[in-house]
Amino acid sequence: MKILVLAIVVSLSLLILTIALLYPTESRACTCVVLPLAKRYEQASVVFVARVGARRDQFDELGNKTPEWPFEVDEVLKGDVTFEVLTPGGCGWGVAPGEKYLLFSDKDGAVGTCTAGRLSQSDRYRADLDVLRSYRDGDSRMIAEPWVFGKRAGKCRLSLDMAVGHGSLIFEYRFADATTPDFRGEQFRYDINEHRTVTLKDIGRHPAYLAGFRRLRIWYPYYRYIVEGTGRLLIGDEEWPTEHEVMEVPVSPFEVVTDAAFSEALAALRSHDSVALAAEYTDFPYNPKDYPDFPVIKATTPYSYGGTAIEDFGMCVHKAGQ
Repeated sequence: MKILVLAIVVSLSLLILTIALLYPTESRACTCVVLPLAKRYEQASVVFVARVGARRDQFDELGNKTPEWPFEVDEVLKGDVTFEVLTPGGCGWGVAPGEKYLLFSDKDGAVGTCTAGRLSQSDRYRADLDVLRSYRDGDSRMIAEPWVFGKRAGKCRLSLDMAVGHGSLIFEYRFADATTPDFRGEQFRYDINEHRTVTLKDIGRHPAYLAGFRRLRIWYPYYRYIVEGTGRLLIGDEEWPTEHEVMEVPVSPFEVVTDAAFSEALAALRSHDSVALAAEYTDFPYNPKDYPDFPVIKATTPYSYGGTAIEDFGMCVHKAGQ
């Protein structure tokens, strides 16, 4: 019974998280996503790194409370820091006092959950910072989406958020000596009988938790509107069809899951600075004028800055497989 409850809770949590990640900030104030780096930079009046202090509340004459945070500037990437405290923007903001953040603020210092990244906990924001430094210093003429390398939870991970539409490309490799610490490595099937009673059947470990498992995961934007089976990953002149795989939660991304696609696509990345996802949509929910390459979602990735994510991932896979 405990396993059933935990599995349902995890499934619902993942469903809510996935929905939150698939929609842009303009349409949902507090289920926002991190916008493309170039757009966050363009929209912000000031972009900087700062160590943020403990929250303190200010009250006006009517007793209305406004939280604010003192900070110490570490590095400025755009604009001038003329304000003395930070205030909450869209979705509010939860802060770990004493930590450094990459901040995208307005001219008055308002920041929010989707415009502030804690550098000690976010591979994505650290990679963003490398790109913005390169752009500020003149080493790069454009702000492109960075490849992000991570090594945690028994696996190597290489990811790219697409520059338009919030699609993403994720390579994963499970360590040869990986272990599964809890029940999440198991797959379950839910059955509801005529009495509306839910039964749960263990159908074995999910392959993603097996040692040496490789997966190329492709998250298409606005997946609810995609015609099944029409997806493609494009890198240069090469392309791979994507397959629809049912995951542990009710929402299902398209994925390339073959070993050949994993190896070939990873090799192709080393000689190209952009990738694209293509899919047919039945009813695109947003203004097509905002997506000039629709239905191809493209991302240009930087090669001129000092990032080594693709090389780090290759080394991680090599060492983990030994």
